[in-house]
Amino acid sequence: MLDGFPRTVEQASALDRMVNGRGPLVVLDVVVPEDVLVRRLATRRICGRCGSNAAVHWTSACERCGGPLVARVDDDVEIVRERLKVYQRQSKPLVDYYSGRGTLRTIDGNQPADVVTAAVDAAIAAATAGGVAL
Repeated sequence: MLDGFPRTVEQASALDRMVNGRGPLVVLDVVVPEDVLVRRLATRRICGRCGSNAAVHWTSACERCGGPLVARVDDDVEIVRERLKVYQRQSKPLVDYYSGRGTLRTIDGNQPADVVTAAVDAAIAAATAGGVAL
């Protein structure tokens, strides 16, 4: 599983060559409204001591090492909005590149985690069921 790769059509083409003949390449486009992404990213926390990503139920301290929970520097609202603009510019050509294939699936990521996980599992199963190739 690759997360965040490829980021360009050139990288996607190179990935196609690398996986050619190894079965289907399933591409998932997890879609979440921008305002939801901004809220999620601007409120996430990491441990200031060990760097662990904080679970939702952690309130003030890391459950691994007891360190304080802090905001990531790159999760400032304006930085997040700029990162999302860059992502949109980069992802649109990739979605277009993969859209003609039977293995591109779009997932509604604005749902509870267990629902998104089930949708991902179902999308992969559906894309691989017919032996769809590159």
